[in-house]
Amino acid sequence: MKPISRSGIVALVLLATAASVPAQRTPRARPAELQRYELFLVQPTEIGSSAYTSAASVNDLGQVTGTSSTGAFLWSVTGGTVELVEGVTGYSSARDVNLLGMVAGSLDTATLWPAIDTTVPIPPPAGTFFPFAFGLNDAGRVVGEASVSSNLKAAWVWDPLNGTRDLRVLGVPGAASAAAINESNQIVGKRLASNYIAYRFDLNAGTFVDLGTLGGPTSEAFGIDDLGRVVGSARNANYNTRPFLWTSASGMRDLGSLGGQPYDYGEATSINRAGQVVGYSSLATGERHAFLWDAAHGMRDLNEMADGLGTFRLIIATRINNTGWIVGNGRDPVSGIIRAFVLRPM
Repeated sequence: MKPISRSGIVALVLLATAASVPAQRTPRARPAELQRYELFLVQPTEIGSSAYTSAASVNDLGQVTGTSSTGAFLWSVTGGTVELVEGVTGYSSARDVNLLGMVAGSLDTATLWPAIDTTVPIPPPAGTFFPFAFGLNDAGRVVGEASVSSNLKAAWVWDPLNGTRDLRVLGVPGAASAAAINESNQIVGKRLASNYIAYRFDLNAGTFVDLGTLGGPTSEAFGIDDLGRVVGSARNANYNTRPFLWTSASGMRDLGSLGGQPYDYGEATSINRAGQVVGYSSLATGERHAFLWDAAHGMRDLNEMADGLGTFRLIIATRINNTGWIVGNGRDPVSGIIRAFVLRPM
């Protein structure tokens, strides 16, 4: 496997953008209060007690990407788990997958996979090192972070025409991390002011907005939908970390918890076009469970909505796509296995 040239990168991205994609089956509409999910566990390609899988993202076709004990993978219901790189020495991880099946992650450096076993290395911005890729949109634009020093990071955005650009230079003072990018080229993450504060940056307009906090000192954004709504976590006045939803009309909203206690911990990781939010929250016992939130029903424990769980527990939901599929990570306390999960609406 060889890296490809910049002209080759542009051609691959443009070719992928122009490609038609088969439609995924649409989940049957059911009343939200009756919604149930079919459970799939993503199995690793190796066997053994130390083998694991961890899901980071799912696109609207039901393709799931993440990291396993053998490296970055792409998974589907029909194809199972496929390693993105084979026979390559070095650690690989996958963080996002777009509608065209392109994957962003890391293979010693920040990396874009336009196709399986085809890599595009992404260099860090000038004056930084060790770049990591976190987010990707359908245009093939990638965002992430790189190190400035041992304790300072810088956010960046990359595309095949412009290369890697430092968000601090583009107009986000102190931009430390870029976690996600939507189809309108709005980027979210955190920036260092007096403390770390969640931001949303419009790459096209070159403008940013701080999202505030829930009364505490810090916040961080993890996900954004195509309407510009942002989710993440923020400290409240008691310095407890809570999941939030931010809109330009209403500002930042605390999404609550699964434990009903003011000191519970939680984060919101992803939001889809329907306004459904996923993440995780601690219970009154302190155990963390994956949640689904919407405006009509508030926060619900996904462990109570999935069929066939047995002793397996859904600990964190990392992404929800626009057809309602949810991915995340869980553990069976009886067997000890750690697996990525996929929830498909029934």
